[in-house]
Amino acid sequence: MPTRICVNHLGFHPQAEKRSVILLSERPSAESATFSVVDVGTSRKVYEASLQYQDDPFGQVAVATFSELTRPGLYQLRVGGRRSVPFFVRQDVYTRTAYDAFYYFHVQRCGQAESGQGIAWLDKEATGGPAPGLCWGGGPAGGRGGADRRRGPKRAAAMAPRG
Repeated sequence: MPTRICVNHLGFHPQAEKRSVILLSERPSAESATFSVVDVGTSRKVYEASLQYQDDPFGQVAVATFSELTRPGLYQLRVGGRRSVPFFVRQDVYTRTAYDAFYYFHVQRCGQAESGQGIAWLDKEATGGPAPGLCWGGGPAGGRGGADRRRGPKRAAAMAPRG
């Protein structure tokens, strides 16, 4: 029986390859050797195919391939009595999250202005500030990537280049 259906939570572009990995506790019986894709709005089955089984370091898994599904919509995978989280098939599936990803990089970068940004870990008054010559997120001024930020200002200062 399936224990978990792993699917891309962002969704899929209509023309892209579409796969899901199903983690199994045991190899399912013949009647549950298939999966279906269901339209969330209508509960209608829009695609059905056989699962492909393989051994994996995580145990036995099944792979559901549904690349033939190209019609935009909101769907769920069903295997046996289990359902996946809903996912989209749509043209702008990746564009919808691009703003959040780019904004994240903007606020995490080293050298962001201190005043008016509301970012406590770059505010010298709130955190003691990064040591001179040390970017808390790593980068050309020194440091060891994001790990320095998690260790706090004292640890980051101890790791700062001595000059």
